[in-house]
Amino acid sequence: MRSLVRGLVAGAAGTTVLNATTYLDMALTGRSASSAPADTVTAAADLAHLDLPTAGSREEAYGALAGLGVGVGVGAVAALVRSAGVRLPWLAESAVIGFGAMAATDGPMAVLQVTDLTTWSATDWGRDVVPHLVYGAAVACALRVTEPDDERDDEGPARPGRLLLRSLAIGLATGARSSWGLVPPGLVAGKAPLALAGGLVGTELVFDKLPSTPSRVGGPTVARVLSAAGGAGVLARHEGAAGVWPAVAAGAVGAVAGTILGSVWRDLCADRSWEAAGAVVEDAVSAALTAYAVAT
Repeated sequence: MRSLVRGLVAGAAGTTVLNATTYLDMALTGRSASSAPADTVTAAADLAHLDLPTAGSREEAYGALAGLGVGVGVGAVAALVRSAGVRLPWLAESAVIGFGAMAATDGPMAVLQVTDLTTWSATDWGRDVVPHLVYGAAVACALRVTEPDDERDDEGPARPGRLLLRSLAIGLATGARSSWGLVPPGLVAGKAPLALAGGLVGTELVFDKLPSTPSRVGGPTVARVLSAAGGAGVLARHEGAAGVWPAVAAGAVGAVAGTILGSVWRDLCADRSWEAAGAVVEDAVSAALTAYAVAT
């Protein structure tokens, strides 16, 4: 119960910081508030055949309340995971929490067709990623500050934490290049499957540079998530981890984050005519993440 209460408090603190970051952006740029949260709530209500009153500013209020609910809820989940013995370095935990909250927010919007994520610009993604990363950092800090002395682990992340960090790494790499998720199963299965996985990786590294290659955001994201989740699950099972599903979830979250970050990165590079250099840098980063995941 103490962990749950700490998580609720940490989630509330993170939500406050996220809102402050968003409003600061609005104050500096003059942009208007997004109607997506309110539209998501009304779309969900329509799907559930609920007749919500919408007169006045009620829709805006529904969106704000839904955001508070997600922020506090993700904080509670993060606290329960931490109390179960999963300890990550602060930066890694901040990223996992931040992208988890981002997935919990953007996922329903995409599923309910409130917005088309494939049409978002690099600026749109930046305005979504930055506040959520700030949220994750605030929640991670709050969890550490409020943690009782008898529950603190000063010896670094426990093995489950390291495994989750590696699962997140393979997910991030797979978000950049979907075939990286096949490497862990290839390593476990033997030389022939590993060679096949390597061949698919090499093929994707080439085809990724072609102008005709479609955007990774949208339908292809599902394949990346499945590839990363499967690779992380195989990695966890191979090492005899007690909890395979947390690793699968970390891989899936990493794939979503890697897909979004990779798309933003390539858009930024395209704006500066750095397409080739940006693609090679992304290749190198994804390869390094995969090496870390399978060699640690």
